[in-house]
Amino acid sequence: MLQNQWSSPPVLSPQQLQGHPLGVGIELYALRLDTLHPQVSGNKWLKLYGWLQTNPAWAHNGIITKGGAWSNHVHATAAWCHLHQLPFTAIIKAAAHTRSAMLDDVQQWGGNIIYAHRSEFYNDAHWQAMADAQQQLYIPMGGDGLPGVKGVQDYFDKLTNFTADAV
Repeated sequence: MLQNQWSSPPVLSPQQLQGHPLGVGIELYALRLDTLHPQVSGNKWLKLYGWLQTNPAWAHNGIITKGGAWSNHVHATAAWCHLHQLPFTAIIKAAAHTRSAMLDDVQQWGGNIIYAHRSEFYNDAHWQAMADAQQQLYIPMGGDGLPGVKGVQDYFDKLTNFTADAV
């Protein structure tokens, strides 16, 4: 199956669970999701992984998503597509030719940027139809939706089992 080609986000090692003694036998652990990957980190990878499971065949044709000029979600998704040599289109809520470090990376990684005005940007049916016509995976802004939530939940289910044994 195509979905098995993409590994799930790695579960952190015990060293990445940073413990801080609080006294009276209590220790607080900080989970460093930012250490998952240099560009595709934190909950962005977890949500993306959930969305990839919804239609792996179309994900192989490319991904279309949207966000603002400084969107971490757009940046992480573009990086992931670049790493897997997949087409990527970002719908950006901004004036044409707006620049940011995030969008510079998207362009450097070969991503396509479509600038949209507010009313056009929020028309999810339009962007979903565009993705459907190209047989590409459409991911809503920020990875929002049940598939994104499932990706996060699956990760924390694995992590709960891991930390019970490791800590």
